[in-house]
Amino acid sequence: MANTKSAIKYIRKTETRALRNRQIKTRLKTFAKKVTAAAAADDQGVLTTAVCDYISTLDKAGKNGLVHPNKIARHKARCAQLLVAKAAKAAPAVSATTATAAADTAASDTDASDTAATA
Repeated sequence: MANTKSAIKYIRKTETRALRNRQIKTRLKTFAKKVTAAAAADDQGVLTTAVCDYISTLDKAGKNGLVHPNKIARHKARCAQLLVAKAAKAAPAVSATTATAAADTAASDTDASDTAATA
């Protein structure tokens, strides 16, 4: 047990800080799980919100020195890669439809100009 008043106070401060740090680390794990779940659900809006919340929490934890800066950078980069991959996965379906419609329109315009030239 501590022998001085300052040592007792230091123990109290350490316990308070440990509790706060544990809460923040638990919150980080929860947001990481939400990002993983949103990625599995293929919902772009939910994924974007989850990633923003996770990155914000990572930055706040890093500001207080709770998480190493390299770990923060690694997780932020992986989240960005995940967002890009999910956006690219969703975009080709829309792009293919748009490209087909554009090709049909271009073919119709070509046919119309050919008939106008022959008439």
